[in-house]
Amino acid sequence: MFAEYAYNASSDRAQVFSDIRAILTGETNKANLSASCNQVGTTIIGTIPAGWTAWDDIDVYTTWFRAPLTDSGTQYKFGRVILDGSSRIYQQSAEDWDEVLHTGTNVVTNFSDYQPLNLTSGGTLIICASARFMAFLRITGGSIGDNNYSGCQGYFEFSRDQPWDTVAAGYPKGALVAMGPMINGLSQPSYVNRLKNKSNSDITLQSFKMGTICVDDAGFSNSNQFPAGADETVYDDTATARAPLWPIYMYDNAKVAAPLGEISSICDVWLPPRQYFTNLETFQIAAVDYVALQAASFGPAHAVFRKG
Repeated sequence: MFAEYAYNASSDRAQVFSDIRAILTGETNKANLSASCNQVGTTIIGTIPAGWTAWDDIDVYTTWFRAPLTDSGTQYKFGRVILDGSSRIYQQSAEDWDEVLHTGTNVVTNFSDYQPLNLTSGGTLIICASARFMAFLRITGGSIGDNNYSGCQGYFEFSRDQPWDTVAAGYPKGALVAMGPMINGLSQPSYVNRLKNKSNSDITLQSFKMGTICVDDAGFSNSNQFPAGADETVYDDTATARAPLWPIYMYDNAKVAAPLGEISSICDVWLPPRQYFTNLETFQIAAVDYVALQAASFGPAHAVFRKG
């Protein structure tokens, strides 16, 4: 699902959150959204369903959502979206969440990176989602993305790449990810709930490094490690130019001796070269639409999502 959700000037906070909640749980008709929704500026494409269920409505400004894991119909990932009193979108995740007692297991919060909305002047929130992930990018006036690095962020399911990480073992598979810190070379832009370390011990509430093949966490600024520029293209067997797309891995050699997993094959989210796309630029792969969302103002860099 891809939504370009526009909200009016002097929007009501509860109404805006209600619209976000509705979009994440499958609403595709903008006419059913609140009076705070700018109908003219709003687009919702639901070719792939948003895929999330509202699991626990804490109040009118925050909800815990859940969605099944890719490889299990009985195991879930739990993500919370919060629209706080300063009109900022924060996220949390949990290994499990009790919707009756309103308590969770191994709850992780990213209060460092958030998407600041402007309910006074109005703006746009880009929402991409499937049952595998949810991601956000705000556009208000001339500002894009999160408060620190001007990029998108979200909650993503990752693959089981460690031998201990089996369906039967029941480890959580969701990570809070801020794209900006990764692109800017900061070492730990993601947060996971529980995993097993190199000593075969469970560790919880861990921050994690992220990168891609052949590129370490500081390598995105090095064009010898990660390509930059519109001429950094590849060609298929018909000599048609295509954007090279790199997978996004989670790794941290201090904690695990091999990558924990990657989000790209699960969520269909990838990294193109820096300076290759512009924000919200749409392109096709095998007649399927994809959209580039700014991942960081540095470059600028983008992440590529399925558009709808």
